[in-house]
Amino acid sequence: METEWHYATGDARRGPVTGHQLRERLRTGEIDDGTLVWREGFADWKPLGECRTEIEAVSPETGDDPTPRVLCAWSGETRPEAAMLRFGDHWVAPEHKDAFVQALREGGEEAALHSVSEENDSNPFPATLNLFDIVAQSWKIWRKNLAAIAMVTAVIWLPTNLLLEWMDSRLLNDDANFKEIAQSYRRDQAAEFWIGIIVVGAVMTAARRMWDREDRLGIGEAFAEGFANWPRLWGTGFLLLLFVFLFTLIVFAPLAVLFGSLGDFAIVIPATAFGVVIVVYLVRFGFVRAAAIDSSEGGTAAFRRSWQATRGRFWRVIGYQMVVFGVLISLTLVLGLLSALPFLDRLVPSAILGTGINLILTFGTVESFVLYRHLRDKAR
Repeated sequence: METEWHYATGDARRGPVTGHQLRERLRTGEIDDGTLVWREGFADWKPLGECRTEIEAVSPETGDDPTPRVLCAWSGETRPEAAMLRFGDHWVAPEHKDAFVQALREGGEEAALHSVSEENDSNPFPATLNLFDIVAQSWKIWRKNLAAIAMVTAVIWLPTNLLLEWMDSRLLNDDANFKEIAQSYRRDQAAEFWIGIIVVGAVMTAARRMWDREDRLGIGEAFAEGFANWPRLWGTGFLLLLFVFLFTLIVFAPLAVLFGSLGDFAIVIPATAFGVVIVVYLVRFGFVRAAAIDSSEGGTAAFRRSWQATRGRFWRVIGYQMVVFGVLISLTLVLGLLSALPFLDRLVPSAILGTGINLILTFGTVESFVLYRHLRDKAR
């Protein structure tokens, strides 16, 4: 059973909570390293900072798992307890045993535990809010998890793309009008909304685990995480679209009718205002999926976290995402042009090409999560 913790805020004593719940309160700023905590076995209350190694060892997925995971005091990597060596109150991976013992002899416990300090230079993913670092970290995470990401993408998207291509071949022709093309686009968006989020859940979980210095995601785990996170991501995405729909219905539509009655040109005013509001909305709440995966909590909580993370970073987010997704979209457009080649303009080759494009876009999914962690960890 997972350890139960109690913590103090002011004169109030709160708990019990799990180690993971303490981590979430740390992330949101509700508590800090100076907060007093207590668990069974403590003679007295201690500052949370003194117990951080033990608390950080709790994985979000651990719960009542009979195989608990612990944090290596030297590397910061999380592994099953059976795969680690115990030194007093700390755990060390076997390959770091000699280095840990030597540091313990030469500099004491503080030197031996250098790698779990927040200021530790060996942290592979420091939050700097630098675009180069964000892209480099995203590439490292994407590349190391490419096998699992590619497998999930292929299994989920290839059959979906085959179905979409078949429907287009039946419903579209060389003289397709705008309405038919729009219907095809809506089918693609519906597939992303209902099915594509399985891939999003798997990819973002892989990114979160590597960022938290846990084991990379296996192929089986990737599928499990993708399906497990589907309800959370679907519900969060539904709220995102619902708010846009309600704003359009309640605010924009009446204004459009009002200004439209003044003349054709007058409609430009509410249309421009609507566009500005939507851009702000999508930037401030553009990380709700990343927040939902990061905190294992969707819905309005994910909206609140995205809003907090992007506060004061509006133009930075727009600039970074325009660069990253500008490159990705340009690359996918070039690949999309290949579908015009006679030997690719067929059902199966076209679906395979589309799945390849989906795989490329998973890099953008990783980058969105990494950028969110930079924004969140550097929140003002």
